[in-house]
Amino acid sequence: MSTNSGIALRQGETFQTIYCHWDGHPSTMLPILRDNYNSFDKALQLISQGDASSIGPKLSPDPSQPHTFMEYQPDVCVFYHRDRGDAWHECWPQTYTWSELFKNTSFEYVYIFEDDHWNVYNMNGKKLDLKIFGLGGTEK
Repeated sequence: MSTNSGIALRQGETFQTIYCHWDGHPSTMLPILRDNYNSFDKALQLISQGDASSIGPKLSPDPSQPHTFMEYQPDVCVFYHRDRGDAWHECWPQTYTWSELFKNTSFEYVYIFEDDHWNVYNMNGKKLDLKIFGLGGTEK
């Protein structure tokens, strides 16, 4: 079963957001985001790829090895446009306001890069206490 999530970058009062289908539970997703996409520029590079099937520690595959939607390299993000060939307009990053972001019923969790770190929210817009997942606080 999938755990769908939104991955967003706060830009003022709006959020550039992508959908991720697999492994959106905080115990899996947050360590990947914190360890590998831990700056504004890295978060932007991730989100600029559009909607994803899964997020891994590596943004790009090794070009000398095959990498497709069905046969992907371990630890590499799998994106719908790049790896499955979906039309860009069907999976590009969406811009939401706060209220629009949490009206999206596709997201069980929303990860927002804001104030130089990742925060996790539930589908109602409540920031999660990550200690319940064994992840400590939300600080860097």
